[in-house]
Amino acid sequence: MTKRSLTRSLGALLAAATLLAGCGGSGGGADPARVRTFNAVADSEPLDLLVSDNLIAAAVAPGTLTGYSDVDQGTRVVKVRSTSPGASVISQASVNFLAGVRQTIVLRGLRSSVAPVSLSDTAAVSAAGKFKLRALNLSFDTTVYDIYVGSDDIAAATPVFAGMSYGGLIDYLELDAGSRVVIFTLAGTKDVVYRSASVEFAEREQATVAIYPARSGRLVNAALLRDSGGSVLANSRARLRLVNGIPGATLDLKAGGAAVQSAVVYSQASDYAETASGARALQVEATNVPGTALASLSATLQPARDHTALAWGVPGQPRLLLLADDNTIPVSASVRLRVVNALGDNVAVNALVNFVSRAPALAAGSAAPYVTLAASVDNTLTFTTTDGTAVVASLGTGALAAGTVATVYLLGTSAAPVARLVTDR
Repeated sequence: MTKRSLTRSLGALLAAATLLAGCGGSGGGADPARVRTFNAVADSEPLDLLVSDNLIAAAVAPGTLTGYSDVDQGTRVVKVRSTSPGASVISQASVNFLAGVRQTIVLRGLRSSVAPVSLSDTAAVSAAGKFKLRALNLSFDTTVYDIYVGSDDIAAATPVFAGMSYGGLIDYLELDAGSRVVIFTLAGTKDVVYRSASVEFAEREQATVAIYPARSGRLVNAALLRDSGGSVLANSRARLRLVNGIPGATLDLKAGGAAVQSAVVYSQASDYAETASGARALQVEATNVPGTALASLSATLQPARDHTALAWGVPGQPRLLLLADDNTIPVSASVRLRVVNALGDNVAVNALVNFVSRAPALAAGSAAPYVTLAASVDNTLTFTTTDGTAVVASLGTGALAAGTVATVYLLGTSAAPVARLVTDR
């Protein structure tokens, strides 16, 4: 297959005429538009789509593509509605629906800033032995990607779609039909962040491949939207790090019997390492006694997600806890922070951020929800007894740069606590 590079992008807001239709008018035809919905808001609940206040797509779960429905032609107000109690409208936009034209309404962005945009699914028919593919970047990160569509070996290959930034669309290209592997890399490199299994593209098929967001600081998933439907093509890889909360121990981490991290000393965190996603048997071993598990856990590593294996407890009773990290890039000029209580003697604490209670009575072996804070500020973390009468430990974060995601771990025991800041992103 001939590989081509096309760098035309429609911009971070998908605002060009072929996307967010704003040309107005009724189109002058009698036929309705044909409209389907794809929910690419990875951190959302199922969402409803309304057109002129008529329910077109109900409870569309993240990663789900609906079938087509008829919508009257003309410029209509599209509303995105939550299915959580209260059923509030969380976003809306004006979209021009064209007579007899198939369109996909893509819900993208973060749950706090959902943006509906419209794609025309109409393209000229491919030549014999060919199919048409376009690319869309729905990952709200700042990373720029290249996309390869071909063989599993990209060492000497040229990307088919190059320089894909968030919101970028590269229109249909005609490619050779058949079995193809889809690979995403960091732009200008061969550094792979997603690799599909073999995908069969039929002659004269028309499809959209999208970079689909995950909560990783590096990996992504893919979505493939076809005439017959769509699905998220999950990443076969995840990332895993080890935080050692066992006083006096130096630990190794294995997943499925394979070494993932080694020689992590007490109160320290390893870097993330890639490993297979899915069901895994995790275990920690003393570095000086390899092959003997101190603690083990059967866990599922989510595709394209970052995880922390937390070894905690006391030397005689080590335990292993898996945390699903959310390394989504924070909103502009902010940082995101969470606290984890890993006191080995099972003492609950109150966690305060800048002297405001954020996690009252946080149980040992649990994590509080992330909080968003201003960047470049030295935030103060304070852990107190649950009655608030005594400070167990405190820590200043320092002036964290915008875009940072971090976790403060309370390790050791209540008699000898250690508060440790770990930068996740």
